[in-house]
Amino acid sequence: MDFLFHDVSERDMDLLILEELVSSKEVAKLFLSSVGMEAAEPVFAEISQTTVEWGESDIVVVFAAENKKHAFLIEDKIDAIAMPRQCDRYFKRGDNGVRMGEYDNYSVFIVAPERYLLENEEAKKYPNCVSYEEIAACLKGESSHSQRLKYSLICTAIEKQKHGYQVKEDKNVTAFWDAYISCAEDKYGELELLSKRGPKGTRARWPQYKTVIPKVSIYHKSLEGFVELTFDGIAASVGELEARMLSSGVLSQGLFATVTTAGNAAVVRIRVPCVDFSSSFEVCREDVEICFEAVLKLTHMAKEITKHPEIVEIVKGI
Repeated sequence: MDFLFHDVSERDMDLLILEELVSSKEVAKLFLSSVGMEAAEPVFAEISQTTVEWGESDIVVVFAAENKKHAFLIEDKIDAIAMPRQCDRYFKRGDNGVRMGEYDNYSVFIVAPERYLLENEEAKKYPNCVSYEEIAACLKGESSHSQRLKYSLICTAIEKQKHGYQVKEDKNVTAFWDAYISCAEDKYGELELLSKRGPKGTRARWPQYKTVIPKVSIYHKSLEGFVELTFDGIAASVGELEARMLSSGVLSQGLFATVTTAGNAAVVRIRVPCVDFSSSFEVCREDVEICFEAVLKLTHMAKEITKHPEIVEIVKGI
């Protein structure tokens, strides 16, 4: 079986790396041998481990050997900007983990395509590194569909770094995003904003939100003036989706939402004020809060959809 991926996200790679670290001795050896460890067993693993003071570690895996626990704190990059002092914060989180008794020692890694590791100055600050190419070599030649799928995915990430859009930070956009995320956290705690803090390029203008429906997201298309509940891959079923949402009462006339298509996706769209992320957040605050309210409505709509099997039936193949 052949596999084809048109895109890959760092979240996809986080999950792949974590799974291989705890299930593949060859991949685990890439990390263990870097810090002089050999026989060790994974005892804990977590994605997006976050502390209030020191932010987020993309991947944390703890190995046990000789009654000692050693944590691997891993930053994962495909082509995103490496944030200043990001490496330092990994050490702060590691020190905190030792103080809290979560593990006895730790090592900080960055995992990325080889070219990224060679060319990015911030990446060079990490004491340990493993390249995507090294992980791919461990997967290459495997016969199982699962391993071949992972090999194809990591090769897609390597090619994305080589040929994709190279982000250059726009400080105005970064400042706007920071204020946007803070406002969401302070006033709209129910929302699950997937987009993270950090340097942003001029094209970073579509905040993404998680819903209770797997693989169904909400996007705030800021310049376009839309907030959309997005069902990828079912554009052909948009008419049936709308009919069932109307008949069930999930979609009401008073919501001022429309059901339409965007590429291969069916979307429930609410029109909101256009917001320029390169401008002042305070100038746009009132409009941004209108957008947050629309995201909140679609978040509640997603929860309501799960109560209606006739709608779930349409979207279950996503």
